Amino acid sequence: MLFISFRKYFFICSLLIFIFQCSVVFGGLKIFPPKMLIQAPFRSGTITVMNNSPDREAEIWVEFRYGYQSIGEDGKYRILYPSTDENNNSAAQWLKAYPERFILPPNGVQVVRVIAAPPANLTDGEYWARVVIAATKVKPNIQLQKSPTAIRSNLEMIEKSDVPLHYRKGRLATGLVIKSVNTEIKNDSLKVSVDLSRIGNTSYWGNVSCRLKNNAGKIVSNIKDGVAIYGDIVFPLNLKIGNVPTGTYNLELNFVTEGSNLPLDYLVKTDPITYSATIEIP
Repeated sequence: MLFISFRKYFFICSLLIFIFQCSVVFGGLKIFPPKMLIQAPFRSGTITVMNNSPDREAEIWVEFRYGYQSIGEDGKYRILYPSTDENNNSAAQWLKAYPERFILPPNGVQVVRVIAAPPANLTDGEYWARVVIAATKVKPNIQLQKSPTAIRSNLEMIEKSDVPLHYRKGRLATGLVIKSVNTEIKNDSLKVSVDLSRIGNTSYWGNVSCRLKNNAGKIVSNIKDGVAIYGDIVFPLNLKIGNVPTGTYNLELNFVTEGSNLPLDYLVKTDPITYSATIEIP
């Protein structure tokens, strides 16, 4: 019995550590998982919302918006929320949450089921949305607590976080086309701007490696980064060249749909995309 109890204890502790490490944290709340994937013919998935406050209730509601990741010139990812006339890949309009609105008690946990009801004539491909979790903590109010049916008041500022959702159906394909590569030297850095077009019907997830080699084939500078590409984009990379001597070098790029931090079921495999060019370091 002691052995069984220890195993249960170890399992619970391991699960809690996993959820903590793989969750979205904001405003005293945790959301798990940090990403959602629904693959047809399945039509639903779940999100767990946890209130970490020991003494404050949280008013929670769930919304859906069309949006996806993009990367800026500074190399940082941000969320784009396109206008409605660009929503060809939107799943937001046919998603529903159960429950959609609820009160989460201190240290409470609520499982929210997300139901997808796509149109019958939906074409094969990937559709995107952001599952927006909005929350506000309820201030204790002695007068209101005497009346359980009273309307809640004294609400604090609304906080929002979102989780990306991908809905996939049928045959999937992805890829990239490198349209051009521009380089610029600034101080001790070689700034590489890769003009990309995504092809296929699915977002491109994986990694990119960028290497600078001398005439002997030795790597003198390199960088590796994860990529999540939903459309045409100029992808920035930054190579450190402060200690690289003046001379002629070969710049190599390699995009692959592997090695990212995503679960394997997110990755749609395709052939590597490579590029090379000769550049001068003055």
